[in-house]
Amino acid sequence: DSFEKVEFLGREIAVGDLKAAIAERKNLPKFDIILVNEATGEVFEREGKMLPRNMSVTVRRTPVHSRKPAVLQFDSADVWVQGAEGGVKRPAARAEPIRRRACPAEYLCPLCGDLFRQPCIARCCGRSACATCFERHSAGDACPLCSRPRDGAPADPI
Repeated sequence: DSFEKVEFLGREIAVGDLKAAIAERKNLPKFDIILVNEATGEVFEREGKMLPRNMSVTVRRTPVHSRKPAVLQFDSADVWVQGAEGGVKRPAARAEPIRRRACPAEYLCPLCGDLFRQPCIARCCGRSACATCFERHSAGDACPLCSRPRDGAPADPI
């Protein structure tokens, strides 16, 4: 049995980070490594679980599992020939029409009702409108959105 230390900054290290450090050091895939608490025998499965400094863990490798069967079964008919001759028919896919939806109100200027063109924010109320709409709808020194008196520049560009 050999013991090795993994140095890291801070008080804790995530299981996923410890696995990555061990995998890099030992040139192994990260997903082949299992970490077990040496004192309690608890297997650390969650990648985000935090392990405190000075903890002893046992590192195990998982056996290789094959998820697909090693045997391939097929009948004597040639699938490629059937497809070329039109023997294999696939159901026709139905294309759903594109549904139009209204543009969200957040993208529309409250003064002209169109999409924002050069949007600006009013300093007095924090609401947005097109730069040209601010110029067109300005009545003296009042904000066209909240009717409060403006101080200084009418609006800041976004």
